[in-house]
Amino acid sequence: MIYTSIRADKQADIYRYDIRDGHTSRLTETPESEFSPTLTPSGLFISVVRVEGDSTQRLWKFPLSGFGRMSLVLENIKPVGYHTWIDDNTLALFVLGKPNTLQIVDACTEKAEVSAENIGRTTRRLPQQNKLSFVQKASDQEWIIKTFDLATRQITSLIKTLPGSEEYAWTPSGILLAAKDSKLFAWKPDTDKDWKEVGDFSKTGLKGITRIAMTNDGRRMAIVAHRIEP
Repeated sequence: MIYTSIRADKQADIYRYDIRDGHTSRLTETPESEFSPTLTPSGLFISVVRVEGDSTQRLWKFPLSGFGRMSLVLENIKPVGYHTWIDDNTLALFVLGKPNTLQIVDACTEKAEVSAENIGRTTRRLPQQNKLSFVQKASDQEWIIKTFDLATRQITSLIKTLPGSEEYAWTPSGILLAAKDSKLFAWKPDTDKDWKEVGDFSKTGLKGITRIAMTNDGRRMAIVAHRIEP
């Protein structure tokens, strides 16, 4: 598992946690800050949003092996907030602006297609489908998870997010998961009309879940949350 951590030096760097042996290793130690670490489709690199010295936010990558320097993925597209790889040469980007936009980008040519506006930070590939999901913020109160068909470019609404929460993830079987406060909810697109509570982490001392992610095999889930001090 790879993640961003800000530690005593107040520097945002990328770390790796090995589930098998419980070992944590630091992958970057730079004057810049790196966020949103993502394994590239080849499995050879980690791509990150890097906040450069002049505060420019661009997409960079570095070898997973740890040998080799960082290199730019997209030179001209900025400021990048978050990203999702669609294939080896195509990216879905959350690009900051007024409004924030969803852009589908060819990594080779940097040709960008603005596909939606007023979106949230989380974009995901749908399991076993040629589609991308994202949150569209129709208003301050109404946030809707939608899909973007990568072949037809058609946008379809799925379900409203939990109030005030834009974080979600897909299981390999196509179940949508979302978090609110200390609780986990699920929604099955084919059968459920609304979210159903499936877990509560409050007894473990966690609250305010802000990020969730699933492993590719669906056996483990990673969350980012606040811990309640005993």
